[in-house]
Amino acid sequence: MHADSPTQPILYRFHGSGILTSRKLDKLFFLPTIGLMAGMGDLLSNVSVGYLLLPLSWLTYCVSVRTPPPKWLLTYAAFTLAIGAVSVLHLMPRSWQEHFVLEVIPRQLVPVFSFCLCYWAATSYFSNRFYEGRALRDAMLIIVCGLLVRPLTSLASGDDWYTIYNSYGSFINSTTILLIFLTHFLFFSRMKKIQRFITLTSLVTLGLFTHYIQFRVFCAITVAIILGAPARLTVAAVVCIFVLGYVFAQSYIPEIYQLDENAAIRLLLSRGAAQSFVDTMGIGIGYGTESVQWEYQFAGTSAINNFLPAVETMSNLEFERALSRGVHNSFMQEALRSGVIGFTLLILVFFQPIWHRFSSNRLQRSVAVIFCFSFISCFVNPALESPLQLGGIGMALGYICAAKRWDLQQSSS
Repeated sequence: MHADSPTQPILYRFHGSGILTSRKLDKLFFLPTIGLMAGMGDLLSNVSVGYLLLPLSWLTYCVSVRTPPPKWLLTYAAFTLAIGAVSVLHLMPRSWQEHFVLEVIPRQLVPVFSFCLCYWAATSYFSNRFYEGRALRDAMLIIVCGLLVRPLTSLASGDDWYTIYNSYGSFINSTTILLIFLTHFLFFSRMKKIQRFITLTSLVTLGLFTHYIQFRVFCAITVAIILGAPARLTVAAVVCIFVLGYVFAQSYIPEIYQLDENAAIRLLLSRGAAQSFVDTMGIGIGYGTESVQWEYQFAGTSAINNFLPAVETMSNLEFERALSRGVHNSFMQEALRSGVIGFTLLILVFFQPIWHRFSSNRLQRSVAVIFCFSFISCFVNPALESPLQLGGIGMALGYICAAKRWDLQQSSS
């Protein structure tokens, strides 16, 4: 088969699980969880007993289909578990952190392992879909849940139509899962040019009318790649611009505060994480303690932001959630918690699949677009610390990893 035609059918038995068998497992353990994330919208925002059904389903699915996990993902999960164990023993260093609660460690670890399990499960799912030749096989389920069920659940929770529309510009699970299928659809479907134009126009229109700047940036990247911008070069440019922009902006926090208090707070959060990283000599603070300070002073101004309420005003559950708040940058969060080793492993988990040079230009462009919105989401949000976003990111990276595996198989055959 030509490497540029992943939608052509082929017969393949993947890691000992036949296509028919894996298909039944898709319907039992994987697709219901993805449909739930796509349909729940921003209602799926906290770690709860009910939420644990999702990672348990992903684990069951992965073990049943017998797909090996990506090696760097497995290494990252094992190291995180080790850091969690050391944290239980109170052996991790501290910086400016004031509180330690042993019971909060599982709450802080659940999102990490949920992300890893979703990544692994999505790799298994998309690997079988690529080898089967039907990556968009379940797209209709996702579209129905994301575009029909999600508005209904949001309306039932009291949101108005404008809030619902605008929320599609945020990189929560339901949006990112939709974007994965939409991106593949744009590059691989056999639709006519006018249909492709309407689909892309709808995406850009949403970007223009949402107040989420990150989504506007994503739309600009998508248009650029579709118009012929080199995919790998675009990915490198996006990463460099965001990293250098963050570093440069640290010197202008008071000025940024005058324009956008929210952006200034995000910069202060990352500065606090960097301070802890330095104070612990790159070891990290571990789990069980807070990632963010209770209040922030903007240098050069008299403004104080009480980022978290006073401890005495919170219930035990609210206090545990406060200790689990992320620094709105998942890479800095990893450096804060697990130090230089955990940070390096997360970088490998993210970047190792995208480093591959795909033999298919369409596949290269598809994974580039999906990687860009995954990176942006994790760079400006606590994406890997929140059930509201981690599932979509795991799905996106699983797609990229599966695409790499499929491309290597095609190249070798």
